[in-house]
Amino acid sequence: MKRYFTSKKYAHISVSSLHLLAQRNGELFCSVDTWYKYIRFYGWNRPWKKVRRLVLKKGIRASRSNEIWHLDVTVVNIRPGYKLYIQAVIDNFSRFVLAWQVTEAISAKNTVETLRLAKIKGAELLKTDITTNVMMDPGTENRNGHVLDFITSKNLTRTLARVDVHYSNSMIESLFRMLKNNYLYHQGIRCMEDLERKAAFYFRAHNQEIPLSGHKGGRPEEIFLSSWGEIEKGELEKKKQEAFLKRRQKNMELPCEVCPGSSGNIQC
Repeated sequence: MKRYFTSKKYAHISVSSLHLLAQRNGELFCSVDTWYKYIRFYGWNRPWKKVRRLVLKKGIRASRSNEIWHLDVTVVNIRPGYKLYIQAVIDNFSRFVLAWQVTEAISAKNTVETLRLAKIKGAELLKTDITTNVMMDPGTENRNGHVLDFITSKNLTRTLARVDVHYSNSMIESLFRMLKNNYLYHQGIRCMEDLERKAAFYFRAHNQEIPLSGHKGGRPEEIFLSSWGEIEKGELEKKKQEAFLKRRQKNMELPCEVCPGSSGNIQC
């Protein structure tokens, strides 16, 4: 069994086929479960050289709001033969959704409009001029002269994920995954206007209501506006400690009072 499993001659054959091959050769007759049992017991390894790719555990991170944006588009299937698209821009530092729109097609015109809305929103909230690096996928709606001309004219820069850098556009892909898995898939979407209402509800909740563990309880809008700092984090941690002490004190109390009329030794 060891010779079959560890030999380079049979390295391309699966275990289930190896146990049959050994039977066909008249050398070993046992079940495939017995093969797996002894392989695990003795810790045998196949004669393969595994080449492991370097995985970047931590993605690209900005140090302030409006330093890096992520732009992407996702498809929403309404019914067979009819689908719509949601395109959005999210701030890397705060996870704040700066702009989004529902469209019927993917195009450079829609990409430019989404970026225009994001630039207006970012400048309006922080009241400063924006010099932002926009990370986007190398799709045809992003990699064209129309989008490049707009980015250049608006003092922005463009980075193509997996082309200009090794990083992916996973931050906004994660946003779309949460949008669809946590909300849209549980809703009955009838038309474009209905999708716009539901997307508006979710993005508003994402920005203004949902705390993020990565920001220790801060909401994206609070992080974007720098209104969530060490003081707020300390207050939240203080409340957690107070709740812990109350819970421990409650657990140490007697389960109930002594029954009236008893000698004091009998409890409910």
